[in-house]
Amino acid sequence: MKPILISSTIALAIGFAGGWAFKPSGDKSELLDALAATPARPLPRNSPSAPPIDNPNIPETSRSRELTEANDKPLLSQPDIPDTTDERDRAKWMRLSETLNLSADQAKAVQASIDETQPELSSEKPHDQALSEKGAELEEKILSILTSEQQKEFKNMQARAKENSILSNAQQSVAESFRELDLNGEQREQALSIFRQTAEEDAALISDSTRLLLEGSVLPIGKEKLTEDGLKMMKKITRAGSSDPTSVESMATIQRAEIQKKMEIFQDVLTPAQLAQYRLKLEKSLAIWDEMSPR
Repeated sequence: MKPILISSTIALAIGFAGGWAFKPSGDKSELLDALAATPARPLPRNSPSAPPIDNPNIPETSRSRELTEANDKPLLSQPDIPDTTDERDRAKWMRLSETLNLSADQAKAVQASIDETQPELSSEKPHDQALSEKGAELEEKILSILTSEQQKEFKNMQARAKENSILSNAQQSVAESFRELDLNGEQREQALSIFRQTAEEDAALISDSTRLLLEGSVLPIGKEKLTEDGLKMMKKITRAGSSDPTSVESMATIQRAEIQKKMEIFQDVLTPAQLAQYRLKLEKSLAIWDEMSPR
């Protein structure tokens, strides 16, 4: 699919708000990078589980040949999935095939549906509306390719992706907001519950079908897609009635309102000293938005 681009202004502003509008998906994942950079630690030679090394007297068994052949195969290769050079997309194809048990023909049909359903973003229609319409169209095409059992599993994948996003956003909010505060276990649980409720409200702004076109989709949709945070910001600005959803002023208004809300919702969770420390951090965030967009 072609990259979905919005202005650099909205990307920059959302970056200050705590999440970039775009995340490149063409690079290797952090996990694969970490694994590649970490040298394997050999087992001690006297370890009972370590096989003798370079011993010509040990015959090669059929099992050892199978293990050698398996280890020689590429990690992210599978004959029934479309060929792609992007490792993240290849991993997503493997997960789709693993979960849905896709046939080669089904995989090709899914790929064709993704290629055909490309959002056309223009000034004639709000971007969030265009994404919503194309997402519903893509979901309908995907479901028509699948059997009834596969359709159920695909819906389960979408539900898990949404739940994982909600939990991840709530945990990240706790970590970013209270990293420097001395919270006890009960306070952390209370804060997580509050942030989870907020994350659920934000997640409700985006349909499951629209998520198929965003960065982090369960589908292998390619590089440089709009993030969930970026689309949420667009929708909040649109709901606020702004005539220019890409302006810094519009985003500043939304962010100020959310910061003011955060200053109030933890009064029953934090001690007076903790609350003063937390509000000081929020006031610094307000100062950034005031500098970007003076009131």
